[in-house]
Amino acid sequence: INSQFGGTSLDASKFQPVSFLFIYALVRMIQAGLGEEFGWRGFALTRLQSRYNALVAGIIVGVMHGLWHWPMYFIVGTPQYYLANESGFVAAILLDTLMVTIWSIIFTWFYNNSKGSVLVVSIFHALTPAWVVYFGLIGEGIGVDLPLQLWYMGVVALTAVVIVAIYGPENLSRTLERQKA
Repeated sequence: INSQFGGTSLDASKFQPVSFLFIYALVRMIQAGLGEEFGWRGFALTRLQSRYNALVAGIIVGVMHGLWHWPMYFIVGTPQYYLANESGFVAAILLDTLMVTIWSIIFTWFYNNSKGSVLVVSIFHALTPAWVVYFGLIGEGIGVDLPLQLWYMGVVALTAVVIVAIYGPENLSRTLERQKA
Protein backbone atom coordinates (compact mmCIF):
# COMPACT_ATOMS: atom_id res chain seq x y z
CA ILE A 1 0.00 0.00 0.00
CA ASN A 2 2.78 2.41 0.95
CA SER A 3 4.56 1.91 -2.38
CA GLN A 4 1.35 2.74 -4.25
CA PHE A 5 1.44 6.19 -2.65
CA GLY A 6 5.06 6.87 -3.59
CA GLY A 7 6.66 5.41 -0.46
CA THR A 8 8.91 2.43 -0.01
CA SER A 9 7.70 -1.15 -0.12
CA LEU A 10 8.68 -3.94 2.23
CA ASP A 11 12.26 -4.97 1.46
CA ALA A 12 12.48 -8.75 1.79
CA SER A 13 16.23 -8.47 2.38
CA LYS A 14 15.43 -6.84 5.75
CA PHE A 15 13.28 -9.79 6.87
CA GLN A 16 14.66 -11.87 9.69
CA PRO A 17 14.71 -15.69 9.39
CA VAL A 18 11.37 -17.26 10.38
CA SER A 19 13.11 -19.00 13.30
CA PHE A 20 13.92 -15.52 14.64
CA LEU A 21 10.21 -14.70 14.81
CA PHE A 22 9.46 -17.62 17.11
CA ILE A 23 12.47 -17.08 19.37
CA TYR A 24 11.88 -13.32 19.58
CA ALA A 25 8.17 -13.82 20.31
CA LEU A 26 8.92 -16.37 23.04
CA VAL A 27 11.44 -14.06 24.72
CA ARG A 28 9.06 -11.10 24.43
CA MET A 29 6.21 -13.18 25.87
CA ILE A 30 8.24 -14.02 28.96
CA GLN A 31 9.74 -10.55 29.31
CA ALA A 32 6.98 -8.15 28.30
CA GLY A 33 3.88 -10.26 27.83
CA LEU A 34 3.83 -12.14 31.10
CA GLY A 35 5.98 -9.57 32.88
CA GLU A 36 3.71 -6.63 32.07
CA GLU A 37 0.30 -8.10 31.37
CA PHE A 38 -0.37 -9.35 34.90
CA GLY A 39 -0.12 -5.69 35.91
CA TRP A 40 -1.77 -4.01 32.93
CA ARG A 41 -4.66 -6.35 32.23
CA GLY A 42 -4.76 -8.70 35.24
CA PHE A 43 -4.62 -5.92 37.83
CA ALA A 44 -5.18 -2.42 36.42
CA LEU A 45 -7.71 -3.16 33.68
CA THR A 46 -9.99 -5.28 35.88
CA ARG A 47 -10.11 -2.55 38.50
CA LEU A 48 -10.65 0.23 35.98
CA GLN A 49 -13.45 -1.74 34.30
CA SER A 50 -15.25 -1.73 37.64
CA ARG A 51 -15.51 2.07 37.31
CA TYR A 52 -15.44 2.71 33.55
CA ASN A 53 -16.61 1.00 30.39
CA ALA A 54 -14.14 -1.30 28.62
CA LEU A 55 -13.08 1.28 26.03
CA VAL A 56 -12.27 4.01 28.57
CA ALA A 57 -10.51 1.52 30.85
CA GLY A 58 -8.46 0.24 27.90
CA ILE A 59 -7.48 3.78 26.92
CA ILE A 60 -6.41 4.61 30.49
CA VAL A 61 -4.28 1.44 30.66
CA GLY A 62 -2.84 2.27 27.22
CA VAL A 63 -1.75 5.75 28.26
CA MET A 64 -0.20 4.37 31.46
CA HIS A 65 1.52 1.64 29.44
CA GLY A 66 2.80 4.26 27.00
CA LEU A 67 4.29 6.25 29.89
CA TRP A 68 5.91 3.02 31.11
CA HIS A 69 7.84 2.85 27.82
CA TRP A 70 9.29 6.36 28.05
CA PRO A 71 12.62 5.30 29.66
CA MET A 72 13.22 3.03 26.65
CA TYR A 73 13.84 6.10 24.47
CA PHE A 74 17.25 6.36 26.15
CA ILE A 75 18.29 2.71 25.71
CA VAL A 76 20.24 1.96 22.53
CA GLY A 77 18.80 -1.04 20.71
CA THR A 78 15.16 -0.57 21.67
CA PRO A 79 12.52 0.22 19.04
CA GLN A 80 11.75 3.43 20.95
CA TYR A 81 15.38 4.57 20.66
CA TYR A 82 15.38 4.06 16.87
CA LEU A 83 12.01 5.77 16.55
CA ALA A 84 13.28 8.80 18.52
CA ASN A 85 16.40 9.05 16.34
CA GLU A 86 14.35 8.87 13.16
CA SER A 87 11.38 11.09 13.97
CA GLY A 88 12.51 13.23 16.90
CA PHE A 89 12.04 12.68 20.60
CA VAL A 90 8.65 14.37 21.12
CA ALA A 91 7.13 12.92 17.94
CA ALA A 92 8.39 9.46 18.88
CA ILE A 93 6.90 9.64 22.37
CA LEU A 94 3.55 10.81 21.03
CA LEU A 95 3.47 8.22 18.22
CA ASP A 96 4.50 5.32 20.45
CA THR A 97 2.15 6.28 23.28
CA LEU A 98 -0.70 6.56 20.77
CA MET A 99 0.22 3.19 19.26
CA VAL A 100 0.41 1.50 22.67
CA THR A 101 -2.97 3.02 23.55
CA ILE A 102 -4.53 1.73 20.33
CA TRP A 103 -3.08 -1.72 20.99
CA SER A 104 -4.47 -1.51 24.53
CA ILE A 105 -7.99 -1.24 23.12
CA ILE A 106 -7.37 -4.39 21.08
CA PHE A 107 -5.77 -6.16 24.06
CA THR A 108 -8.80 -5.20 26.19
CA TRP A 109 -10.98 -6.87 23.55
CA PHE A 110 -8.80 -10.02 23.70
CA TYR A 111 -8.85 -9.96 27.51
CA ASN A 112 -12.62 -9.55 27.84
CA ASN A 113 -13.40 -12.11 25.14
CA SER A 114 -11.10 -14.72 26.70
CA LYS A 115 -12.77 -14.39 30.11
CA GLY A 116 -9.78 -12.52 31.52
CA SER A 117 -6.93 -14.65 30.17
CA VAL A 118 -3.62 -12.91 30.76
CA LEU A 119 -1.94 -15.66 28.70
CA VAL A 120 -3.97 -14.82 25.57
CA VAL A 121 -3.10 -11.13 25.87
CA SER A 122 0.56 -11.98 26.62
CA ILE A 123 0.83 -13.94 23.38
CA PHE A 124 -0.53 -11.05 21.33
CA HIS A 125 1.57 -8.54 23.28
CA ALA A 126 4.67 -10.57 22.35
CA LEU A 127 3.68 -10.89 18.70
CA THR A 128 3.08 -7.16 18.26
CA PRO A 129 6.76 -6.10 18.30
CA ALA A 130 7.89 -9.44 16.86
CA TRP A 131 6.21 -8.74 13.52
CA VAL A 132 7.55 -5.19 13.39
CA VAL A 133 11.11 -6.43 13.93
CA TYR A 134 10.65 -9.47 11.65
CA PHE A 135 9.60 -7.32 8.69
CA GLY A 136 12.48 -4.93 9.33
CA LEU A 137 10.34 -1.90 10.14
CA ILE A 138 12.56 -1.17 13.16
CA GLY A 139 15.90 -2.64 14.09
CA GLU A 140 19.61 -2.27 14.63
CA GLY A 141 21.33 -1.15 11.46
CA ILE A 142 17.91 -0.50 9.90
CA GLY A 143 16.64 2.40 11.97
CA VAL A 144 12.96 3.03 11.38
CA ASP A 145 10.99 2.93 8.17
CA LEU A 146 8.70 5.73 9.35
CA PRO A 147 6.25 5.74 6.40
CA LEU A 148 5.70 1.99 6.77
CA GLN A 149 5.37 2.42 10.53
CA LEU A 150 2.62 4.98 9.94
CA TRP A 151 0.79 2.59 7.60
CA TYR A 152 1.12 -0.14 10.22
CA MET A 153 -0.27 2.25 12.84
CA GLY A 154 -3.17 3.09 10.54
CA VAL A 155 -4.06 -0.57 10.05
CA VAL A 156 -3.93 -1.19 13.81
CA ALA A 157 -6.06 1.92 14.46
CA LEU A 158 -8.60 0.79 11.87
CA THR A 159 -8.73 -2.61 13.58
CA ALA A 160 -9.45 -0.94 16.94
CA VAL A 161 -12.18 1.23 15.39
CA VAL A 162 -13.84 -1.83 13.82
CA ILE A 163 -13.69 -3.69 17.15
CA VAL A 164 -15.35 -0.78 18.98
CA ALA A 165 -17.97 -0.40 16.21
CA ILE A 166 -18.86 -4.09 16.20
CA TYR A 167 -18.59 -4.95 19.90
CA GLY A 168 -19.45 -1.62 21.50
CA PRO A 169 -17.48 0.41 24.04
CA GLU A 170 -19.28 -0.91 27.11
CA ASN A 171 -17.77 -4.42 27.21
CA LEU A 172 -15.84 -4.70 23.91
CA SER A 173 -17.64 -8.03 23.69
CA ARG A 174 -21.00 -9.16 22.34
CA THR A 175 -21.49 -12.11 24.63
CA LEU A 176 -19.37 -11.50 27.72
CA GLU A 177 -19.36 -8.73 30.30
CA ARG A 178 -16.12 -6.89 30.84
CA GLN A 179 -13.80 -8.42 33.41
CA LYS A 180 -14.10 -6.55 36.71
CA ALA A 181 -12.33 -6.75 40.04
